[in-house]
Amino acid sequence: MSLSFCLNAQDLLSGGSNSWIFHTPDDGRTTLHLTSMLNGSWQWGKETVFYNNGNVKFNGELGIGTSVPMGKLDILLGGWSNIPRVLFKQTSDNPSMRLYRPSGSGSSIYSWWIENTGNGGLNFKYGYGSSTGSESPVSKFTFTNNGDFGIGTTTPDSKLSVNGTIHAKEVKIDLIGWPDYVFRKEYQLLTLEEVESYVKKNGHLPRISSADEVEKNGVLLGEISKKLLEKIEELTLYAIYQEKIIKEQNQKNKDLEKRLSKIESLIINK
Repeated sequence: MSLSFCLNAQDLLSGGSNSWIFHTPDDGRTTLHLTSMLNGSWQWGKETVFYNNGNVKFNGELGIGTSVPMGKLDILLGGWSNIPRVLFKQTSDNPSMRLYRPSGSGSSIYSWWIENTGNGGLNFKYGYGSSTGSESPVSKFTFTNNGDFGIGTTTPDSKLSVNGTIHAKEVKIDLIGWPDYVFRKEYQLLTLEEVESYVKKNGHLPRISSADEVEKNGVLLGEISKKLLEKIEELTLYAIYQEKIIKEQNQKNKDLEKRLSKIESLIINK
């Protein structure tokens, strides 16, 4: 069946008190309205409107695969026991789905986009605008096709890349090679003179990256934790060694004081 929009106020009715109506207005609008009659009253607030540009407006809820939609659009394929599938297909490289919410009287729009990057990745973008919410959308989260996830960056180079500050109650890192080896007898501890010579020549501690290297390549949290503990354990050995020297020196001083006291006593009693 086809209807011509050239006809004015063309109505097609079916049924009795609970009828359906196809209606084309006679006020110049080129639209087709579909709605129902419930207990003798037309439900225009729940109408479906077809426009001549191909757009369709649903004032009710639309269910695909279900007669009891639970939202404005409810798609159910194969029942809950099977895997449902909703497709958003576009011939360009960046098909997307947009979620937006008007604020206040509707003059401000806050929008989120879920966008296919075209190379297997996925971007979550945020945009704000005075009318459309599409002004300068910025990618906030990015999934790549190899499973990397970026926050604040569109080019994550690890399973999690964050361009910003992370606030956490605790961070756990799996490590091997914890530097207990410093306390083994075979460990070659540099003398303080050797450390001093190295620092004067290189400007940083042995086995610790320079400032230039850190600025260029960053640091691995696990590795730097091990190296810093290594230096703490070396400092502990230096402190133990210095403590032994101090005790030996104190004992020598006490012996000298005793000898000096005896000499003074002999001179006085002479």
